[in-house]
Amino acid sequence: MTKYYLLRGREAVLCSNMFKWGQGMASFDPLIADDYLDEVRVSTLFLGMDNSDSDGPPLLFETIIAGGFLDQFRMRCTTYEEAEVMHRIVLSMVKREQENSIQAMQIAGNLIDMIRRKSD
Repeated sequence: MTKYYLLRGREAVLCSNMFKWGQGMASFDPLIADDYLDEVRVSTLFLGMDNSDSDGPPLLFETIIAGGFLDQFRMRCTTYEEAEVMHRIVLSMVKREQENSIQAMQIAGNLIDMIRRKSD
């Protein structure tokens, strides 16, 4: 059975009444962090319901990448503090992927130049 939570400050609190949960979520901005790196968006939000598929701790926060090579990559965690760390980690992943892409394009450009010089 799905469990529903509301965020009070930085703490997720179990909500026993689905009607109260709906009202609470309707008047709440779930966005924890939102960053753009060129055309890639990394956003972290409070989901308000347990998205785990096990008996472990509830997964209430999600960081997702929109755009780029890692498009639709997502991670989930339990606490607000974990969500902040997770957001920074995913941002680092995107930055590294972008740096690697730029480096790969530079290498490809150098190889094309070498091939052209050899054919001249």
